[in-house]
Amino acid sequence: MKKVLVFSAVTMFMGAGLFAQTFEEAKQLLMYGRLIKAEETLEKLVQANPADAKAAYWLGQVYLAGMPMKVKSAEELYARALTATNQDPLILVGVGHIELIHKKNAEAKQRFEQAIAATKNKKNKNLGDVSVLEAIGRANALHDSQTGDVEYGLEKLGHASQLDPKNPNVFIDMGLAYQKKGGEYGGPAKRAFEQAIEIAPNYGRPYWRIGKIFESQKNTEMYLQFYNEDVQKDPKFAPAYMSLYQYYQNRDVNKAKEYLDLFIANNDKDRETDFFYADYLFRSGKNQESIAKGKEIEAGLKPGEKYPKVYKLYAYNYDRLGDSVKARDNMETYMRDSEQEVLTGDDYATMATLYLKFPGMEEKADAQVEKA
Repeated sequence: MKKVLVFSAVTMFMGAGLFAQTFEEAKQLLMYGRLIKAEETLEKLVQANPADAKAAYWLGQVYLAGMPMKVKSAEELYARALTATNQDPLILVGVGHIELIHKKNAEAKQRFEQAIAATKNKKNKNLGDVSVLEAIGRANALHDSQTGDVEYGLEKLGHASQLDPKNPNVFIDMGLAYQKKGGEYGGPAKRAFEQAIEIAPNYGRPYWRIGKIFESQKNTEMYLQFYNEDVQKDPKFAPAYMSLYQYYQNRDVNKAKEYLDLFIANNDKDRETDFFYADYLFRSGKNQESIAKGKEIEAGLKPGEKYPKVYKLYAYNYDRLGDSVKARDNMETYMRDSEQEVLTGDDYATMATLYLKFPGMEEKADAQVEKA
């Protein structure tokens, strides 16, 4: 009997360790942009134990990383988890995060304060639990400048850094929050990312984020330096390979292909990786192959599912092939089916250029130029 009890205890301990390892791996996958694998892993954990607040919270964060398409999935998940976990503080933060997205800032702050109050104890009587504080800061740091309360988020991230000064992701979220405040806060953002590098010098995220700051300033020498340092320090960080691919895609198609291959090798294979390959085929002059790859992507869509940028790919290929009608029609589909915030000045300019190829469409072209 004693041997059975010992064996059971060891089995339980090993199971808990395996779970913790799997959970931490899933979190890391999210930070590295590998949403498919992260989602698969966390969904299994939540299915196995719906009362596991940490797995449910981070699964919701994976869904939100796929905005705007999966906001509803995150909202439904957190609603279920609120009951299953008996209003765990981390899930309260998740619900508050959704409320921020829906511009319900007052309700969200109330949830956040409720979560903090629930985690205050003798050890952290003034601040609360570090994971809750980090989650609140993250919710307010992410998304567009009209979402959340940046100062409130920075305050909570400051508290989290006091409790866990060796957590690089807290400082990365701080950097994101400063960036959200506007271009004049690029300095504080960079310093926050540099603190993350001091803590974890082989972690790719902060190098990439600093590179993005320099890229926004059009400082080519500096952003290439940080992207290259990123992949040297952390060869599995796929977003840096994509940034390098995007730099070389119009400069050196062979160099671009090297980085694209590394991006695909270190990422989950999905329609996005297929799309980037189709984009490479277009840029290397293989237009019919690019169109064929786009058709493969379309064939993999679920009924009623939209993937608008494949039509932009078609438009560029058909324009290069001299088929102005198909180029115009596909670009119109892309413009119609895309979310407004996705469209860029270049998109409107391309649409105007295509309209100008047809007599009688000058007014439509003028309207696109104004939008551009």
